[in-house]
Amino acid sequence: MPNPSSTQRHIAPDGGWGWVVVLGAFLIHVISDGFIDSLGIVMDRLKEEFHADNASAALVFSVLNAVYMASGVVATAIADRIGRQLTCAIGCLFSALGCLLSIWASSMLLVGVTIGVILGIGSGLMYSSAIVCMTTYFDKKRSLATGITVCGAGVGAFLFSPINALVIDHFGYKGVFILFTGLFVFCLLFAATFKPIPKQMSQEVEDRTLLSEKSSAAFTMKEIEEKEDGLNHWLRKTISLLKDPVLLVFGFSCMVTSVGTTGPIYFLPFYATNTLGLTRDQSSVPISIYGLSNTLGRLVCGFISDRRIPLPKKAGDDKARNRRCILGGSLLLCGLFCCLSFLLSDFLSVCLYAGLFGYFSAASICLLSVVLVDLVGIEKLTNSFGIILTFKAIGTMIGPSIAGWLADYFGSYHPSYIFSGLINTLGRLVCGFISDRRIPLPKKAGDNKARNRRYILLCGLFCCLSFLLNDFLSVCLYAGLFGYFSAASICLMSVVLVDLVGIEKLTNSFGIILTFKAIGTMIGPSIAGWYI
Repeated sequence: MPNPSSTQRHIAPDGGWGWVVVLGAFLIHVISDGFIDSLGIVMDRLKEEFHADNASAALVFSVLNAVYMASGVVATAIADRIGRQLTCAIGCLFSALGCLLSIWASSMLLVGVTIGVILGIGSGLMYSSAIVCMTTYFDKKRSLATGITVCGAGVGAFLFSPINALVIDHFGYKGVFILFTGLFVFCLLFAATFKPIPKQMSQEVEDRTLLSEKSSAAFTMKEIEEKEDGLNHWLRKTISLLKDPVLLVFGFSCMVTSVGTTGPIYFLPFYATNTLGLTRDQSSVPISIYGLSNTLGRLVCGFISDRRIPLPKKAGDDKARNRRCILGGSLLLCGLFCCLSFLLSDFLSVCLYAGLFGYFSAASICLLSVVLVDLVGIEKLTNSFGIILTFKAIGTMIGPSIAGWLADYFGSYHPSYIFSGLINTLGRLVCGFISDRRIPLPKKAGDNKARNRRYILLCGLFCCLSFLLNDFLSVCLYAGLFGYFSAASICLMSVVLVDLVGIEKLTNSFGIILTFKAIGTMIGPSIAGWYI
C-alpha cells in the first residue's frame, strides 16, 4: 500500500514503447490525413456527378475541417475519461461509418453530412488521441517524434492521390469510399498501441510540479488527481486555460493561419483541371508531390527543432525559440507562395508549387503539439490541445468556404490563393507578436515560444505574389516553397504550445488551439473557392 502522502510521477521515457506509439500514430496519419488531403480528387468527380459549384464543394471542406478540429475538445474530454486507446478506436469506427454512408449519398449536402460531420468527428478523435499520446512519451526527442508521426499525412497524400485517381477511373468515386471504409476499420490495430505511460511512485512529497527546469515532460500529480469527478475536473482545467492570454493568442494565430492554409491544396486539382486544362490523371500528380514534400518537411522540421542552431552570439541555443522561428518562417513562405499562384500556367509550375507548399506547410502540423507543450507544459497538454483544435476548427470551417465563394464570384482561383496568402501573413504577424515577448509563466516557460513566425510570414508573402504564376515551372516553384515553409505551422505547433503552457497542459491546450485552427480552415477555403 503506497504512502498516502506519496505522489505519482509521470516521466517521459523518450523511447521504448514510445516508438511503437509513434509508428501507430504515423500509420493513422497516413490513412486519415491521407484521405483528407487527397479528397480534392474525389470532390472534382463529385462536382460533376451532382452538378455542384465551387462554393458547394468548399462547404464540404469547411465542415470537414471544422468538425475535424473542433472535435479535439471532445476528444480530450473523452480521453480523460476512458483513455486514448478507446477514444481513438471510437474515432476509427466513426470514420469508417462516414465513408460507408457516403456510398449512398445523392447530393453534395449529404456528402457534407457523411464526410464533413461523421468522418470529421472520427478523424478528430483519431488525430487528437494519436498526437497527445505520442507527445507524452517524449521530452528531448519530442520534435523528432512529432515530425515522424505527422509526416504520415504527407505519405498518405503521396500514396492515395494516384490510387484514388486510379480507383475512380475503374470503379468510380464510390470505390474510394469503399476502400477507405476498410482502411479506417484497420486503424483499430494502430489505436491499440496507445498505452498510457506507467506511473512510478515517488516519496518526494514536496515535489508537486516539474521535476526539472530542463524538462517539461516530467511532472508529478496527486494520486490519480484524487479521483476528481471527470467532467467537472475537465471543465475546471479547460476554463483555467481559457484565462491564459498566451494560449488564447496562440489559438487565435492558429485559427487565422488555418483560414489560409486549407484552401490552396484542396482547390489545386480544380485549378489544374478547370483553369489550366490538365487531365484528371495529371491533376493528381501535384497532390502526390505535395504529400512527398510535406513528408520531407515534417521530418526535417522535427529533426532540427530538437537541436541547437549554430548562429552568431548563441542565438540558436534556445531550442524553443528556434521552433517558434521555424513555424513562423514556414507560414510566411506558404503565404508568399499562395500570393504567387497567378504564375501557375502549366503542369510543371503546379507541381513545383505543390512541392514547395507541402514542404513549408509541414511545420504547422509537426510542431503544434511540441510548441503547445513549450507554452503550457506537458501536464496541461490534454486540455490545451483540445482548445487549440477548437480554434483551428473555426479557421478550417471558414477558410474553404470563403475560398470557394471567391472562386465562384470572380470566376478564377487566383483571388482565393491571394486571400490565403494574406491571411497566412496575418497569422504570422500574430504569432510573431507573442513570439518576440517573454511571457510570464512559471520557470520562464515564456522563453520557449518564438520559433513559428518567420515561416508563416513567408507563406503569406508567397500567396500575395501568386499573381506572378503563369506557367508550369512557376507553379511548381510556388508549390515547393509554400509547402516547405508552411511545414513549420504544423511541425512546430505542439512544440511551441509546450513552450507556452508546458507539457502537462498539452492535451487540453492542443484541443483549444485546434479549435482556433478549425475556424480558420473553415473560412479560408470557402473564401478562396468563392473568389475563384
